[in-house]
Amino acid sequence: MLALPAWAGGDPERGKRLFEQICAHCHTTTHEDKIGPGLAGVLDRVSEERLDAWLANPPKMAREDSYFRKLRENNRWGVVMPPYPAMQDPQNRADIIAYLKTLR
Repeated sequence: MLALPAWAGGDPERGKRLFEQICAHCHTTTHEDKIGPGLAGVLDRVSEERLDAWLANPPKMAREDSYFRKLRENNRWGVVMPPYPAMQDPQNRADIIAYLKTLR
C-alpha cells in the first residue's frame, strides 16, 4: 500500500487556527500582499507538494525552486519566510494546506 503524502488528510479548522497563530502576521487570506504574499488561490499557483516543501524549509526552496525564488526576489523587504519550528511537524503543514485549499 502506498503512503499518503504528508499534506493529505489535513484538518482545515485546525489549519485555520494555526494560520491565525503563525501565518497571519505576514500573510493575508486574500490576494493582498502583506510582508509575504496574499494566500488566496495559492494552490492554483503551486502544488500541494511544493507548498509542503516550502513550509518545511523556506530558505532551501527559495534557493532551489524558481517560483519561490521569484517570490523572494520580488519581496519589497528582501525577506524570505523563516523555517518555523511548528512547520517541522507534517501534520501542522497538512492542516495549514487543508485550510489554504478553502481559500480558492
